[in-house]
Amino acid sequence: MKSLILAASLFAIPSFAYAGDFQPVKHGSYLVDLDTQDGNFSLWKTSDVSDVNALRAHLTLLRKGSGKYAPSVVLSLLSGDKRVSLKVIALPKSGPMFLQVVKDNDDKTGQMILTPPEFQEAFDIHVRWTPDGKVSFDVYSKANKDIGQGFEHHEVDLGGAVTDIEITNSTGEAEFNKLELGNEAP
Repeated sequence: MKSLILAASLFAIPSFAYAGDFQPVKHGSYLVDLDTQDGNFSLWKTSDVSDVNALRAHLTLLRKGSGKYAPSVVLSLLSGDKRVSLKVIALPKSGPMFLQVVKDNDDKTGQMILTPPEFQEAFDIHVRWTPDGKVSFDVYSKANKDIGQGFEHHEVDLGGAVTDIEITNSTGEAEFNKLELGNEAP
């Protein structure tokens, strides 16, 4: 597994536990803190993820900047030039954030997260994918804690095997404390 990091901090951290059958891989645990100046973007990327099929992350948007671009963080899974993403956008005023699952950056056909976390609320993201690129995103927040299974679930078809994972951040600080790659039984 190869990693690229631009304008960010990356540290190996110990494994953490989640309910279910998620098994982290050795050297697949990270702290990713993207503290980005207003109007700029930061990137964290890991390639050659053929040995994993799941990701677990604990995300907090810590700071909102201002300017031309909205404070946002985007978690994307890629297959060549195709991508599926979970977009997290902090609105100018405090309150619930805007979350959307999109394919190939097409916001018009995206799936809205109806129970989004609040700004500065730490929340969990569970992502799973199949060898042919069917991806599921589960978002756990205080807003959906007492609803159904306690998370909101969305599925999207990437249209090919996941080859890379990418995180971009703009105009603020987003901290993945922790981000773990691993495997989960189907």
